[in-house]
Amino acid sequence: MIKNQHKDVEDAIKLLKEHQPQKKEKSSNNSQGPLNQSKEEQEQLICELITKNEELTNMLKCLQAEFENYKKRTDRETEQKQELSNLKLISSLLPLLDSFESAITQINFRISESESPKEQNTKEQDTKKQDSTLSGMKLIYTQLKTLLEKEGLKRIIVADKRFDPYYHEVLMQESRPEIDDEVIIHELSPGYTFKGSLLRTSKVCINKK
Repeated sequence: MIKNQHKDVEDAIKLLKEHQPQKKEKSSNNSQGPLNQSKEEQEQLICELITKNEELTNMLKCLQAEFENYKKRTDRETEQKQELSNLKLISSLLPLLDSFESAITQINFRISESESPKEQNTKEQDTKKQDSTLSGMKLIYTQLKTLLEKEGLKRIIVADKRFDPYYHEVLMQESRPEIDDEVIIHELSPGYTFKGSLLRTSKVCINKK
């Protein structure tokens, strides 16, 4: 009987514990959350976030500036390589340009000579052939010259110019009292610049008193 009473007491205590309200534990996260922090702690957190944002913004600006500089540098290098390639190509085409000018000059000279009395008999036969050849050569020469000028080639003007050692090379000298000293009398071979830089000097004849 004593055993049964002891068991009843234990059961009652167990049942009482089960129905006893339990205390809620405060979450450690909530205790450390921004809403539960003091005003000083919140202000400090805001300052840290602002500082971090400024650092990231400055870092982004630096990266953008470095990228822009890199892009400009690569674009400039690409442009320089392209200009160098164009310069080499144009330089190699100058002798061809000279040959066309020389051929056109010679054909013009032959046409003018054919008007002499000795060649009156063959004039009509040769004129059409020479005119056709001259027209074809002038057309090709003009197209080639226009193409090169579009790329930046420019012929050096020497007519009535004073000798400049940077742009001119003296091959001949003449003495004409009516012309000032060291003034170019005529051009022997044309000179050219490419995009403002000297490509080839002009071969000239100057007046020397």
